[in-house]
Amino acid sequence: MWTTFLDDDPGFMEWRDTHPRGYVVNHERTPNPNYLKLHRATCTTVNGPLPARGDNWTSTYGKTCADDLNELRRWAVALGGDLDLCHRCN
Repeated sequence: MWTTFLDDDPGFMEWRDTHPRGYVVNHERTPNPNYLKLHRATCTTVNGPLPARGDNWTSTYGKTCADDLNELRRWAVALGGDLDLCHRCN
C-alpha cells in the first residue's frame, strides 16, 4: 500500500527511516504525470533532517511512498504517467 505525505515532515521522515528498503516518489503537491521522480528511501536527495533546497520535505512537494515498487508503478500509470528514476540511487 502506498502513502502520500503533504505538510507532514515528521510523518514522512518516520516512514522513510523505518522503511529503508522502500521507495519515495517526489511530485508536485497535486501529482502531475510529468513529474514523478522515484528515489530509494535511502537516497541522499530524500534523506537527512532537511532537504538540500528549501526548509521542508512535504510542503512544496508531496512524497508518495511504498515498500513495493510495482505498486508505485501502478499508481503512476493510473495518473497517466511513469516513474522517472533518480540518477543517483537507481
